[in-house]
Amino acid sequence: MLHSGSRGIGNILANLHIEKAKVLPHNQELPDRDLAVFLAGTPQMDAYRADLHWAQEYARLNRRVMIEL
Repeated sequence: MLHSGSRGIGNILANLHIEKAKVLPHNQELPDRDLAVFLAGTPQMDAYRADLHWAQEYARLNRRVMIEL
């Protein structure tokens, strides 16, 4: 098991997208803004998924480099 500490960037990206979701019109009537979501097929969901995949790949490559050192 190798922990590289790469979760930090994932947390930053997640919080960025959570804040963006909270201000979208379809989330305004929620009882709790922490329930905010992106809708499938929207540019916001596409951007979130792109960042998610980037963070996963970053973590994978980061661990690979550390193991090879």
